[in-house]
Amino acid sequence: MRNFFLFCTFLVAGIVFSMTSIYLGISPGLSLNNYGSVDGSYEPNLYDLLRYYSLPALGKAGFQINTNHLEAAMFIEARQDFSAFLLGRDFSNLPLSVGSWAPFFDANYPRVGYIQWSSENFLISAGRRKLKWGPATYDIGLSDVPVYYDHLWLQFDDDTHFGNFDYNFFAISADRSVYGDPKTLFGHKWAFSGEVFRLCFAEENLIYGVYPDLQDIGPFIIYHHSYQTHSNVMFFVTMESILKNFRIYSEFGLDEFRLNTEGENSRPTAFGWLVGVEWSSSNNWNTIRNKEYFEDFTLSERGLSVPSTVKLRYEYYHTTPYLYNRDADIGKFTYPIRMNVMWLSMWPDIDFFFGFPYGPDVSLHLLRLQWNKKKIEFSTKLEFLAMGSYGINSPYHAPYEHNWYKLVEPISRQIVITAKLKYYPKIDFGLFGLLSLNFSSDGQKWLLNIGINKIFIF
Repeated sequence: MRNFFLFCTFLVAGIVFSMTSIYLGISPGLSLNNYGSVDGSYEPNLYDLLRYYSLPALGKAGFQINTNHLEAAMFIEARQDFSAFLLGRDFSNLPLSVGSWAPFFDANYPRVGYIQWSSENFLISAGRRKLKWGPATYDIGLSDVPVYYDHLWLQFDDDTHFGNFDYNFFAISADRSVYGDPKTLFGHKWAFSGEVFRLCFAEENLIYGVYPDLQDIGPFIIYHHSYQTHSNVMFFVTMESILKNFRIYSEFGLDEFRLNTEGENSRPTAFGWLVGVEWSSSNNWNTIRNKEYFEDFTLSERGLSVPSTVKLRYEYYHTTPYLYNRDADIGKFTYPIRMNVMWLSMWPDIDFFFGFPYGPDVSLHLLRLQWNKKKIEFSTKLEFLAMGSYGINSPYHAPYEHNWYKLVEPISRQIVITAKLKYYPKIDFGLFGLLSLNFSSDGQKWLLNIGINKIFIF
């Protein structure tokens, strides 16, 4: 029996190894910008981290598996240390030390590492990758802006007499070393769709300070009606509709709703919503390159949008002041990432929002153009952003003095322009570029990243 077990083990390992591609990639790049360097006591924020990841790693190595049903990937990156990037080495992605030209690599990896099995009606994924709920560029419930989520994801769909029914369940675990206690987000979504219409109902349940129990894990319960402590629940409705070449979509997320019978010490009404319209060309987009960037491994729910050569969209977002908030940091709808760095005086903890990346108390108009045609991928985005002065770290306790809907004065405004280009004349060789402009009352910030990408697959 023991020999038979060993034989089966080696047989399975041999089959898996035969399906595995070994990946080596190099992406030297330069960055020109007017962001100043900081000192060792600086506390980095979310926008520092996003700028850091906007330039690919100098090199990475790993494996990919891609068959009819099985998909897996894992990469180790040779990336510049985050603190060296902030302390003046951000002109390139060379892993240079602070104060010398000696190499020193970032110790935070992998950023992609997952396994996925799928069939015509079922999908399961576990590991680390980007995830996305929703039909828009950004999302109220689960956005793909964070670098990764540590997750379990289940997805099922089936055709019925009334159309297609699909169900999605996920669990995301945050780094417990940040708070000293566990923080876990569960979500489930029911969707009904036909050829031109889709309607979704969803919940998210943030369990904080305790480990989840069976009530929290249950995929077919109503989280809100569990009435549990250490639990922060949001409800979502999403709609999509196709009218010829136009897709119209919206999403509404309800965090809290204060009834007339509740006192002023009850949690205030808090929600976020978006509406958008997208025009697509009739030509399908057929890319020729391999998966290699973080966003290439994003796992999204099923929707009505399909790849096309040209997409033009307009979106409007509004989030109220008290959205995503709680009186304890661990109870907020944020996803922390702890960075191990060399030249800062702390291990920085940087919070992403699970949902809308700009957080609460925000109004956003967004225009986006995508043009993709085999060898070329181009996108540009124009954002008109109005941010109230009440943020996720503002005091959250009674009496709640701000209007539950209006942006809190004073309001700051920004215009953000972003353009991305990927050109791949060959399947294993390409050029990439990024231009970012930010106009605000604090002045103008600009960023230009350029580089080449060469991969080897064995």
